[in-house]
Amino acid sequence: MRLNNQEQVILILNVVYLFDGYQNLDVCLRGFRVTASADCCDRVKKLHNQGEFEAAAHVAAVALGEHPNNARLWELLGIACHAMKDFEAATRALETATMLAPLSLSAQVALAGCYLVSGHGEVARSMYEHLVSVRDRLSTQLLRMVVAGLSRLHEPHLALEVARQWARREPDDEGAVHTVAHYMRLVDYPPELILPVAHHAFQLAPHRVRNRVALALLHHQCGDVLEAYRLVTAIGTDQLIAACCPARLLGLGSLFNAMGDTVRREACRARRAEVSSSRPDRQRMM
Repeated sequence: MRLNNQEQVILILNVVYLFDGYQNLDVCLRGFRVTASADCCDRVKKLHNQGEFEAAAHVAAVALGEHPNNARLWELLGIACHAMKDFEAATRALETATMLAPLSLSAQVALAGCYLVSGHGEVARSMYEHLVSVRDRLSTQLLRMVVAGLSRLHEPHLALEVARQWARREPDDEGAVHTVAHYMRLVDYPPELILPVAHHAFQLAPHRVRNRVALALLHHQCGDVLEAYRLVTAIGTDQLIAACCPARLLGLGSLFNAMGDTVRREACRARRAEVSSSRPDRQRMM
């Protein structure tokens, strides 16, 4: 039978009375407060895992009124605010937590993300470099978040290291394998070395246009123009070019030009001009 809070207090007081230990009353009540605080943390974590970030933040904030020195509650509040993209509130909560106890890895990732968004790039970079050094201890979700942060910092070599950790842990995760191939390309690996990785990503998810295009362009770079052309003409032109960024469209245009396919080449050129003019700051598609 689970006792409610009032019944737990009564039980504690009765035990203290029976042992004539009034001097231990404060110790007993502190134990009760710790238990109540742990229950709050569990509730906040459950809400967060269910995607109810606003409710999680509310429960954590209310609990902190009773337990203002609980570092874990401050962490959970900060992580929930980060998930809601309230980066200012998240930063305040997480920095408060750091003054009470060392941050968990989840909180470190969230705080690094907050610093990155708020323009404190060098602080964020230092935190991400530390997270790279402990990447074997990060969950898959945290690995993805660290890769995204390193990408925004334009650190493809470090992002590749983390992506490889992700892919080693989840070898059948198309996203992980594709990400490894993407960063291998960004750090200028020879196409012959990237090709088997990209092929594996394509095998895992042949319906993903990005995998088909990446594999085709690598075949083109390796001199196998016929295989490259076969891959990209197996789907409709509109579907193909709609999924590509300007850099990929340029590569496809070169492939179609090599095959004398002027219709598709011009479709790529027109789409590239359209995308470039509407989203000039867009990074290369992963």
